[in-house]
Amino acid sequence: MKLIRDLLVLASGVLSALYLLNIGFGVVELIPDNVPIFGNLDEATATALLLNCLNYFGLDLGRFLRLRFSRYVGFLKDALAIEGLGPLANVVNVHGTGGGRGHPFPIGISQLLKTWQDHPDVTVGTDIYLGDLGVHNLADLYLLNAATRATLLPGQRLGSVEFEAGDGDYGSNQGQRYDPSAADLTIAGSNAQDVAAIYVKNDKLVVAYNRSGTVNYLTIPLD
Repeated sequence: MKLIRDLLVLASGVLSALYLLNIGFGVVELIPDNVPIFGNLDEATATALLLNCLNYFGLDLGRFLRLRFSRYVGFLKDALAIEGLGPLANVVNVHGTGGGRGHPFPIGISQLLKTWQDHPDVTVGTDIYLGDLGVHNLADLYLLNAATRATLLPGQRLGSVEFEAGDGDYGSNQGQRYDPSAADLTIAGSNAQDVAAIYVKNDKLVVAYNRSGTVNYLTIPLD
């Protein structure tokens, strides 16, 4: 039975790889790429099958990339130490918000997990772009902070090194503008979890991203 299962998994992996190699030159496609929303679902499914096949046979690319990122952070730390910057600059920026939501954030945590668990002197910083904070995404803010904190080593700090503090009109075309309370509420929500402040104080850190270089009507108190 195991042999049959192994062969089936291997066959699915081979077929997925061949499909991703586009051996049909775009003529043979399960779903045409130009179909809105669903056009790339076939490639996504093939990729998922291939990754699961590799994982089944012991080749976990996710684990490999975690180790690779960890080694890279170690290299950067050594380079910073040579330049005399010390641990202050040892910060990892975790991405994972998009479209005003935080659904993909666990992917960012998973990808970069070893970059701080292998390096206790690293400060972990979230990348938060949630726009207007309301009922639709307040839980996202809480969960992304809580999920990140749950992975930290004892004594490791959590801040926000790319905290959206702009007005939302990043194209300078009046396409959108956040409520002036957006950044204040996000800061307050993060502070409630002892995560961030907009200045370095009591081991808290946040970098107010987009406060310069874009029209900004927000006022965030510094004390």
